[in-house]
Amino acid sequence: MALITPGCPSYIEHCLLVLHRIYLITMSLNATNGTYIICTLETCPIQQAFVEYIPSLGGNATYLAIFALLFATQLYLGILYRTWGFLTGMAISILLEIAGYVGRVLLHSDPFNFNYFLM
Repeated sequence: MALITPGCPSYIEHCLLVLHRIYLITMSLNATNGTYIICTLETCPIQQAFVEYIPSLGGNATYLAIFALLFATQLYLGILYRTWGFLTGMAISILLEIAGYVGRVLLHSDPFNFNYFLM
């Protein structure tokens, strides 16, 4: 039984498409003088961004604040009740959630930045 359906690109083709898209997104050829410019919302269409929409600033900032509050609460309760293993696992996972929402907040202003996308 084949794992890849007909018409769907293989894993290698998918990786090549992603790399090509990264190349097109990060740098765009300026036709006037042949130099490369960094894409912004003013110079490139949103379809060339890593996400094809502008992430909501209000919603992502709200979840960022909620997870920051949960992190402080988890840290306090973990130290108070001395649950070191549980505290470590929860603190790391909440910090990763916070990093993800920081990336989405930053993507709101610059959806072409690959570093914000990786967060």
